[in-house]
Amino acid sequence: MKINSLLKLTGLLLALAAFQSCIIEEQYHFDKDMSGTYSMSFDLGKFAEKDSTGEMMKGVMDGLKEELSQIESIEGISSIETDYGMTTVDLSYRFADVEALNRIENVDNEGKEQTYFSRKKNVLSIALNLDEVKESAKRDKKEDEEMGEMLSAMIQYRVKVSFDEPVSVIKLANFNQVDSQTFVYDSEVNGFESTPTLKVKLK
Repeated sequence: MKINSLLKLTGLLLALAAFQSCIIEEQYHFDKDMSGTYSMSFDLGKFAEKDSTGEMMKGVMDGLKEELSQIESIEGISSIETDYGMTTVDLSYRFADVEALNRIENVDNEGKEQTYFSRKKNVLSIALNLDEVKESAKRDKKEDEEMGEMLSAMIQYRVKVSFDEPVSVIKLANFNQVDSQTFVYDSEVNGFESTPTLKVKLK
């Protein structure tokens, strides 16, 4: 939901989960008109194993439900579906355009709006801002390099971006190109140290 900074709307969950291990997967699929679909899955199975009473997991799930409820009022977002399992959360929705994605990215930004998705004519740019992920596990004076190693051990974060039709790559940084329509960021492969950036030309 928040391709940059690991889902602002799940900040509460991330802050707690950062002390254990969790798997976060996001998928963005863009149609020809740049509307599309988004899906996210959160797997906290390893986190739950450490929570013998279940109280922390319950608190995390309750907080996540409250946070995710905010997307219902965001312009350009529709067909919202959520599924809460014992240790998993699945979310999906349709977005009308990149502006709708930016509105979700800026929820709770307290007026400091930033642009993470941009389209200029037939050029689409996407950036993953991982600073918030680092902040969720920051310890005093840890350096960025040490933080990246620590996060890699705690959080597995994967993002898949796909298109209806082939695109031409203008810039590819810390994304892996699967084919002419699909690109993947994987924290286990690409790490958390640098900003993953994808810029493509639509045909």
